[in-house]
Amino acid sequence: MACSHLQLGVQQECLSGMQAEVCRQDAGSVELKEPIDLHDLQDPQKGATFEVDQSSVYPDETTSNAYFRGEEVYRNLLRLDDDVAADVDNGMEPFDAMLRRMEDISGDGGVWKKVIKFGAGPLVPDGALVRIKYNAWKEYEDEPFDSSYLRNEVEKFRLGQDGSVPGMHIAVASMKKGEKSRFIFKPKYYYGKMGCGDRIPPDCTVLFEIELISFVERDGVDDYYCMTEEEKRAVTFEFVVKVSKAEREEGNQQFKAEMYHRAIGKYRRVYLNMAICHLKLRENGRAIHFCNQVLAMDNKSEVNEKKALYFKAKAKHSLGEFDDARRLFQQAQQKQGNSREIREALQKLEEDVKRFEYQYKQMCQRMVSLGPTSSDGDDGGDSGEGKKAESPKKAELRPGFKEAVWKQMENFRKDRELSELPFPDGQLTENEYLCIVEAVSEMNMDIQRRGTTIVVVAEFGKITLEVLHVDFLLKDLEQG
Repeated sequence: MACSHLQLGVQQECLSGMQAEVCRQDAGSVELKEPIDLHDLQDPQKGATFEVDQSSVYPDETTSNAYFRGEEVYRNLLRLDDDVAADVDNGMEPFDAMLRRMEDISGDGGVWKKVIKFGAGPLVPDGALVRIKYNAWKEYEDEPFDSSYLRNEVEKFRLGQDGSVPGMHIAVASMKKGEKSRFIFKPKYYYGKMGCGDRIPPDCTVLFEIELISFVERDGVDDYYCMTEEEKRAVTFEFVVKVSKAEREEGNQQFKAEMYHRAIGKYRRVYLNMAICHLKLRENGRAIHFCNQVLAMDNKSEVNEKKALYFKAKAKHSLGEFDDARRLFQQAQQKQGNSREIREALQKLEEDVKRFEYQYKQMCQRMVSLGPTSSDGDDGGDSGEGKKAESPKKAELRPGFKEAVWKQMENFRKDRELSELPFPDGQLTENEYLCIVEAVSEMNMDIQRRGTTIVVVAEFGKITLEVLHVDFLLKDLEQG
């Protein structure tokens, strides 16, 4: 934002929302002496020159705190510590007296700090979205020339990225949540030799008292939304969780500030990100739940609806519910148009349908061909042909498979929130299938078949957990 009292030929930028507020109040709703061409103003090669009609500005608007009233101003007057006041009484300049009791945090004497109230937790990381309140004073003045407290506002900016003055970024980076501190910014770290408006003269040193309300770590989070779908699929599970937490925390803050429309947008992103998390964990029932949350929203965007349909279709595909998956992919395709990603997903779906149908048929044929000799302890009089036929049917259990299954079943039985534990039988050998059946029988649970999926059902029912690959069970055992 340009300071409106200046010509653009000697343009000065007010670098943050809080200083922009000062400049807005300097300019207010004022008139220009001559109209300007917006096309020229937007053209970086041309630019435009404008000048404010000073007659439209009330004389005291740029020189007083008239818009701050009574008791509110009194509560935010600058109050010196007793030792600082004593030095001032002895002839020392106020800021010089303060500097004697402050720490140089910039390393070159440009930003000084004194903690008034200690905070807790980690320091604010670079890229975090911070929320602060502050008062700002010039030397020899008791009333703040700028105050978010008096405006009853919370200032928000992204540390290290948004266009605030350099001193503000250095100051907030040194703080913890709940902390309140005083800072002195030398001109180099404020508005330098140019100043900004009538309130901030050239070479102005200022005192800020800043309270860090909260911050949300967003390092790399915004980059996630600039990624292609292929790049998003390659990110780690931990990163997706980080994105979801950041959006949820920011949504919570906006909800508390009664910015409900913005909060809805953040929560909608959380639902989609949670769906992705559960897909990565192969917890498809929960992924479907969060997709349904997005689809149930009245004011969802077409993009979010398409994403929810797509992720729900992927979860249905993984569950072996191929008809539902096909229908959802097709609905997402209608929203998206000719999407290569959805075309490839549909192609893979049809390939899996054929593969699972073939595997299911083969398994049924093998199970029908099982005879008494397939059990342990049968006599050794089988023909060589019979022994050859037995080898593929009675493939040895993979190392750790039985222990992994029993461990997973025990956890499933103890978890009162889970009601079903599906296994896609197309990926199981015959003995692996029998191992699962044995565990189900021992634990007094039930087993059902739904299409190409074997589903273990408990005696209670709330929500669903899906384990799609036997390798996932083995990995769980290794980690345990």
